[in-house]
Parts: sequence; C-alpha cells; structure tokens
Amino acid sequence: MSDDEPVELGENGKFKVIETIYDFEPRTVYICEDKSRPNTKVRIKTIPICHQSDFKIAQEEAELSFLLEGSPFIVRFMELFDYSSPFVDTIKCIVTEQVNGPTLEDFLEDRRDMSKMLSEQEGYIMCAQLVSAVAFCHSRSIVHRSVYPSNIWVKSDGISIKLGDFSSAKQVQDTITHRTRNSNMRARRHRNSVRQRNRLRHVFNFDRAPESGNEVQRLTFNADSWTIGVCVSYISAGYHPFWGESQDERLRQYETYQRRPENLENGLDPLVSRCLKVDPGMRIQNACLMKDNPVLKPYILKLELGIKPVFLAEQIERSDDIELLQQELQLTRNQNLELRNQNELLRTSLSQRGEYVNPPALDDDSEDLIYE
Repeated sequence: MSDDEPVELGENGKFKVIETIYDFEPRTVYICEDKSRPNTKVRIKTIPICHQSDFKIAQEEAELSFLLEGSPFIVRFMELFDYSSPFVDTIKCIVTEQVNGPTLEDFLEDRRDMSKMLSEQEGYIMCAQLVSAVAFCHSRSIVHRSVYPSNIWVKSDGISIKLGDFSSAKQVQDTITHRTRNSNMRARRHRNSVRQRNRLRHVFNFDRAPESGNEVQRLTFNADSWTIGVCVSYISAGYHPFWGESQDERLRQYETYQRRPENLENGLDPLVSRCLKVDPGMRIQNACLMKDNPVLKPYILKLELGIKPVFLAEQIERSDDIELLQQELQLTRNQNLELRNQNELLRTSLSQRGEYVNPPALDDDSEDLIYE
C-alpha cells in the first residue's frame, strides 16, 4: 500500500484498510475490516467527486444498491459516507458486504483445471440463484447490464452465489434510450473507427450482448437475458460458451455466435437458446419470465423460501417436504403477528378518536389456535 492511500476510512476510523483489490482511476476498491463488528470484512468502493456527474453516478449506484436490499442472492449494501483527501475535497464511499470466496469465473476455471465438474443438481442450484437475483432486479425496474461471471461471487460453501457490482446498473423509467458515457466526444473524434473499436471490445469481453457496443442503445431487460444465457451455459458446461484456444478463435465464434456446446444435456438448453439470440427482440424479455422454467422453478421456489439444498438422495425428498412445511408455518405465523400488530395500532388510533367499538372477544382457546 502506497503512502498516499488511506489506512482507515469512515467516522472515527471505523474501517481499517486491509487490501487494495482494484485501482483504476478514478475508482478504487478496498477490502476493509469493520472495527464495530469483529472478524467482519467489507468492500468499500471510493469515487472521487470532481464533477457534478461524478456525484450523480455515485449517488445513483448507492440508491440502486439500496433498492435491491432483500434478496439473499445479491451483495448487500451497507452504507454510504464521504471523506476527503489532500487531492479531492469529497470522495464518496459505497460500503457493501465482502463475500468470502472467488468470482464465478475463477471458481469454474479452477474446477475445470482440476477436472472436477459441478454435478447436475449443483448446476441447477447455482443457476436458480442467478435467475432469482436478476429477476429481483427486474421486478424493481433495474437493469444490471453487467451480469458477468466476474461480477458473481461464490461463497465459501462452494454452492451459494451472490450478484454484485451495480456500477453499470440503470433504472428503467419513461426514457428507454441510453447513450453511453462520452459517446458524443468519441463519435466526433473516431467516427470512422466504430467497427474497429467494437472488434477490440469483443476481444476483451465475450460476455456482453452484441448490441452493447452501440453508441446509443435501448435500455431494456433483454440485455441481461443475454448475459444470463452466457452464465447458465458456463455453469452447465464448465467452460465459456464462446471459449476457444486463442483470442482469434473466441472472436470468430463470438462474431458468428457459434456457442459451445451447441446443446446442453441437462435440460437448460431451451433457456440458453432463448437467451442467446442476436436479435434482442427475439430473446426472453426478462428474468422474471425465466423463473417459470420447468427445470429451475422447483429450486427457485425452495431457495427463495430459505430452504438449503440436501444432496443425500435418500433424504432429499423427505427433508425438503419437512423444511417446506416448517417454512410455510413460520410465514403464516409471521403474517398473523403482523396482522395482529396492525389491528392493535388501528384500535388505538380509533380509540383516541372516539370511533372504536369493542368487538366480541375471542375465547382463549380460539386465540391460541390462531397465533400458536
């Protein structure tokens, strides 16, 4: 760590900097220890505010991360704070949880090097979590725009995943046309080299949807559909769908959209085929529709209820049934408790206004039956 990098961040040095994991001007990402919670690490992204646009970018990323609070498959937003340095008056810091594990890309590459493929069921569970995470974004009108294997983290258990990095995310509102940053300047300076730039971009990123290289693009959910298809194929086959021995081979396959393998054998090929359509209008339009996939739907339902996977064949059916009933019972109890609290607040409010009339009281036995 260089002399000009911070040692501590936050109020009263709440976060102790442990490691710098990304330093590409102007943004820097640190792994920090949260002193208020021993043995807890967080990830802090710093964004220097040099222009009004920087403030808008930082605020928008923090707000979108906050809106996505609630999914167990999305990296959790924790807080936003400012600090200053000798060079910049204001630096926005976005604090999120640190997932203790590799990215999905590194995880799958390591498994491939060890010739240790994911089982079919493990693949279903990972894909179900991914679809659920992106569907959660889409249900809140948020397009992630970078659902790449490098932005998905695998937890230490080797099966649970979390989607992160919302720096490119946008909320779909009335305007659905999006102009990429500084595109006017690039168009003026390099108007005759658009095709060359797109070719170079493809060399370094084979995950993005084909239309992502356009200067002006429609801001729609089906750009995420393409990247979901890439990830599902990657998880299922163990290697990237546009994999090749060389960059030229990968580029050739990407430009002709000849994915590998041509057909998946685990039942998810129809989903991948509907995602990896060159024409955005022909793709499955959002991840919420993917939740009805007949292969993934049972896994999504259980995972969203918090039911952990059981891999022992002789126990899976019985254990899952018991856990599902327990989850449904707990949900019913929570709903009843919430209704009870709401009724109490309403009764208090009406009593204060003199509009409350005592209803017939329930006997003790009936009340126990409702709330036990």
